[in-house]
Amino acid sequence: GGAVGEHHQRVARALGQGTPPALRTDTEEGQACVHDLDLACRFARANRDVLGARALAVLADVLGVAPDADSAVDVHHNHVASEPHFGRALWGAPWGNTINAWPGRWARARRPRCARTPKRVRPASMTWT
Repeated sequence: GGAVGEHHQRVARALGQGTPPALRTDTEEGQACVHDLDLACRFARANRDVLGARALAVLADVLGVAPDADSAVDVHHNHVASEPHFGRALWGAPWGNTINAWPGRWARARRPRCARTPKRVRPASMTWT
């Protein structure tokens, strides 16, 4: 995931898009970044699933009980996602501080499914970091 992000940040810097450098999601470069982000997130999820299953097996063996695998909570991090906020699609990160959501405006949204963690937001039609 980190290498994917670094690659697309280099592309954004080379194109000179925004401060901080970002890619518009309505460009070929932005769509490539969204595609790569999705792939990296799916890979990370599969990795967490495997590690979780192994940890549950160890706990079951050590404790002599069968943990309920269905009670696991998956909390991803360190990436952006498009979600509806303020009546439109916005790109945001589940961790971090408020950033400029659109020219001249600051916005803070809350992510209810992640214990109301502050979320950075930007319109999906603009740019994202």
